[in-house]
Amino acid sequence: MDFHLQRLFFYLTDSIFTLTVMVIAPAVKQLVRLVMELRSLASTESQLSEYFKNAGAQYTSEKEVIAIIYKQLAAVKLRVSNKDIILALLERLESEHDVVQLDIYRQALELIVQRAPEETAP
Repeated sequence: MDFHLQRLFFYLTDSIFTLTVMVIAPAVKQLVRLVMELRSLASTESQLSEYFKNAGAQYTSEKEVIAIIYKQLAAVKLRVSNKDIILALLERLESEHDVVQLDIYRQALELIVQRAPEETAP
């Protein structure tokens, strides 16, 4: 009887270990990665918000354009980086014909690039 209990114990122990290694560990890693991405997203959003609060009434149109772009990107992406915003601004610059709007896009692009040059490096 003790032999059968030992075998059952080892089998259950081995099954629990296998379950932990193959199922639970990857799920925990993925959860940690998602938490880090969400923290990064919140960090990018709060950095943009703080930067524009300090800019005061200056660059109102540029702030609005960046906020619109950020919201559009956040609707389709889990994490929005400065690179994403820069790419969206470049796309708008390429397709825009209104001179005033082009100037707003250029100023917005300049603000984003100046704000975080380390994130824009290749």
